[in-house]
Amino acid sequence: MSNTSDSALRSEYTTLRGKVVVAQRTLQAPHSDRPCVYWDIRDQWSGRPTERGCVDFFIEDAQGKVLVLSEHIHADTLAERSQRVVEAVEGDLIALGERLSVIKQQLREKQGPDAAKLQRERQGLAQLATFLHATKAHARGRRHVGQSLSEQATWLEAHAHLAQSDGVAMRTAKVTRDAWQAVIEAGHEITVNGRCSHEPLPPELGDGGYRTITTCRVLRGSEEAPILITGIGAISPARNHRLHDAGTHGGSHLARSRARPSKDGSVPLTARAGVVGAAIAFALAAFAALWSSR
Repeated sequence: MSNTSDSALRSEYTTLRGKVVVAQRTLQAPHSDRPCVYWDIRDQWSGRPTERGCVDFFIEDAQGKVLVLSEHIHADTLAERSQRVVEAVEGDLIALGERLSVIKQQLREKQGPDAAKLQRERQGLAQLATFLHATKAHARGRRHVGQSLSEQATWLEAHAHLAQSDGVAMRTAKVTRDAWQAVIEAGHEITVNGRCSHEPLPPELGDGGYRTITTCRVLRGSEEAPILITGIGAISPARNHRLHDAGTHGGSHLARSRARPSKDGSVPLTARAGVVGAAIAFALAAFAALWSSR
């Protein structure tokens, strides 16, 4: 690399995309036991990390390796988490709409106690629909209930029992009932944004592909301007983890551990899910209006 290029990189905010390379050592991610350079545990509703671990690592792009210092890092996993929650909710809204259609048909044929039972189920599904729409809105950073996202998170936590793992909202129940884990492993392709400079290579990293040089590009963050990391591979539930066990409270977005997305109940959907979801919302509003008029 030329001196001109080195000077251009010095002390400038830079966005880089590349693959993670171990610098010196790795950590072991809780619950998945996978070697990694970063892990955290996040609350299911707020998304802020409650526990985390990180070591320095390299990111390798077309120009070579860049050392990422781990002291000040913000890993943003909100976008990926949002996508998986929205997919789960839309799948459950389809199931809910199908069940409402069955109830509507049965109400034409039944009377007495059987009809009353169906009416109660329909009322319960209307409440569940509110929970699902609030969950979907929250995943996208929007409000459906309450006066703020914080108030909505409290409402969702209090009403999480509405989504049962063996009912029509089983997908949503599976992706929202637990804290979840974010992990960055060697080989993950990520995007990093931070202040980049050309600095002496730390002596302990001399074997990391830099035997013949003494300087390298370095990404360094601060409390006021941490390194931002986005676009990492996978997220997964933090199995058997409860926040009260850790003695902390608190939720965001980043790498998933390598558990396959399908194992936590998230089901990829086609584009028709959005259209069907809108139709279901309209149908639920009609049902609510009909019920309130009785």
